[in-house]
Amino acid sequence: MDKEKKVQGEKEEKQEVKKEEKTENKEKELNEQISKLKDELADVKDRHTRLIAEFDNLKKRSAKEREGLYNSIIGDIISSLLPVIDNLEKATEAETKDEEYKKGIELVLKQFKDVLTANGVKEIEAVGQPFDPELHEAVSMIQDEKLGEKIVFDYEEEHLIGYSFPGPEVLAKADLSEFKFGYREKYIWQTAEDVLTGKFELSVLQTAVAKGASPEEGKEMLKKLHGVGEKVASCIQLFGLHQLSLFPIDTWIAKVEEIYYNGHFPVERYEGIAGVMQQYLFFRVREEAEKRACLEVKADKNQKEKSEEIRKNVSKEVLGKQKKKEYNLSGKMLYVSDLDGTLLNSDALLNEDVPKRLNALIEQGLCFTVATARTYATVNSIMKDVNLTCPMILMNGVMIYDPVKKSCIHAEIIERDSVEYILKGRKKFGVTGFAYALSPEISEDCAKSGETSVISSGGRVGKSGRKMATYYEKIATQHMEKFYTERRDLYHKPFSKVERLEDISGEDIIYFSICYEEEVLRPFYEYLKKDERLNLNFYKDVYGDGLWYLEISHKNASKYYGIQKLRKLLHPAAITGMGDNLNDIPLFEACDRSCAVGNAHKEVKERADYILDTNLNAGVVKFLEKEMK
Repeated sequence: MDKEKKVQGEKEEKQEVKKEEKTENKEKELNEQISKLKDELADVKDRHTRLIAEFDNLKKRSAKEREGLYNSIIGDIISSLLPVIDNLEKATEAETKDEEYKKGIELVLKQFKDVLTANGVKEIEAVGQPFDPELHEAVSMIQDEKLGEKIVFDYEEEHLIGYSFPGPEVLAKADLSEFKFGYREKYIWQTAEDVLTGKFELSVLQTAVAKGASPEEGKEMLKKLHGVGEKVASCIQLFGLHQLSLFPIDTWIAKVEEIYYNGHFPVERYEGIAGVMQQYLFFRVREEAEKRACLEVKADKNQKEKSEEIRKNVSKEVLGKQKKKEYNLSGKMLYVSDLDGTLLNSDALLNEDVPKRLNALIEQGLCFTVATARTYATVNSIMKDVNLTCPMILMNGVMIYDPVKKSCIHAEIIERDSVEYILKGRKKFGVTGFAYALSPEISEDCAKSGETSVISSGGRVGKSGRKMATYYEKIATQHMEKFYTERRDLYHKPFSKVERLEDISGEDIIYFSICYEEEVLRPFYEYLKKDERLNLNFYKDVYGDGLWYLEISHKNASKYYGIQKLRKLLHPAAITGMGDNLNDIPLFEACDRSCAVGNAHKEVKERADYILDTNLNAGVVKFLEKEMK
């Protein structure tokens, strides 16, 4: 009897084990199905979003084309009627004894003009007005060698012919297009007009200078003229009023100051003759630039051929040998935290005990990484004591970075025409900032060593061994100065100064960071929204009073898409996201769970599944410690 019970018990135990194994297998299959369905859902959402965007673009293009076609047809019809109106006007001016006939012509002419007025056509003044190519059509143009008056003068017993500089009377009526002044034409016309009408009196300025007016006083008077700013006013004072104490700073002089004088030329040493030194430095740097340009042209062809050969050798051989790290978090929860305002305290640093606490959790098996707007240079400095092993989302999804290999494994590159649109807009709205680009060439040392990082991006195959460069043309604001100094001094981040940001438009640009007050940035932000290929993050800085950031990247560069890439790369069972600001909402949308710290924006808290303690009290670490118990 006991033997039968024992056999029966063993049989039941085996059945129970089989049942548990079956349950585990079924659970595993269900998890795999859920993961697969989530991926499919994400793809469907992405396709849906793209289709909606494409449909909206189609509607906009169609509406614009219809409007353009309508305007074109109306323009053609009206243009064909204008000669008829001209002939009718000539008919009304002709002498005739038949007054009734003349009145009839006048009525027909009036009717024609009324119809044009009703269709938005207005007559503009042309006779006696400066030629405006946007309003006027030139029938003929009389070209003159000089606008000034011919002057015959004697020089070393020779009769020479010259021309005086044209006065305001000539300039106000002159066609300046042949001189290629560009946008400055309107400034010249307006200045000439102001002098003619007495709005600006040259004699008052000249008298003031003769009586010993300070350079600053003269500068303020000149800056009342259209198109005259600090630099132009200084040039007028130096070359027109012979005030040799003026030291105009243009692009070339700024370059001299940066290269040779640590950012500042000692003007005070050359009191009274600073303008002479300015001209010496100006011509010296121009001469050096011309010589350098000639050398670069000669070397350019050889350099390109060499780079191309390196590229060919690396693409197959080096990349084929590269070892890829296998990531697998199957069955585990991945925790992703924002940095500023979330994991970091109000000083943008980790609380003193946080690295130790995080490392203890990671040793226990915590899968943890960060998603931030920062670059690796600053993240590495802040997180250097934390043993991160999972890839990080950097620059709000622009880049996926492996902290173990110290290599970029993915980057999103902004399309070239979008870059041109951005650069055009930032000039229009008078803003500047920092541009981040991937270096265009593969270094020879990198190619030989085989130390490479693969970057796939924006439909273009990224090149291995490329590094990120940060460019700027000038430190225009106090906010930029703080941004630049902090990252240079604290995080040793390298920056490269360029003459114009347009000079790097041909490189693979991945990111723009611009910081100003909200009222300055918002018009630029609204302008950029028209390009649907861009991703824009416009938010208030949690550390700066009144400071706002505008971050520009590819449309697929966001924390949302960054999380999707981590899913495919790491295969976690689920992802928990933690953040504080509006740019963390895409992070929440992509994660299975979301947590907002106690100091988070109101809207962020409303979107979150859990509310944690504040960043000052290490709310994220407290939450993770509870999760790992």
